[in-house]
Amino acid sequence: MGEAIDCREAKERLTDYLKLELTVELAVEVHEHLVRCRSCFGRAKFEDTLVQLLEARARKVTPPCPGAPGITPLHKRGLLSCQPAPTSATRR
Repeated sequence: MGEAIDCREAKERLTDYLKLELTVELAVEVHEHLVRCRSCFGRAKFEDTLVQLLEARARKVTPPCPGAPGITPLHKRGLLSCQPAPTSATRR
């Protein structure tokens, strides 16, 4: 390992660190920085909590079926699943 990374480098790598997409060497550098830097640790904790909340919310929301307003290319390619939109009788 080389020199310790600074806050700018840690912030640039933070998303990949939280998604476990860094090499072991880079992950260790970011981790060591977070242990030393209270500010970056707080940012990492915030971002990790935010991602967990968004992922939990995304699991609860089901997109509309193809042909419905707001359909995306991901739906059309089959990369996102869908369910029929609720009818006015089921929206209550």
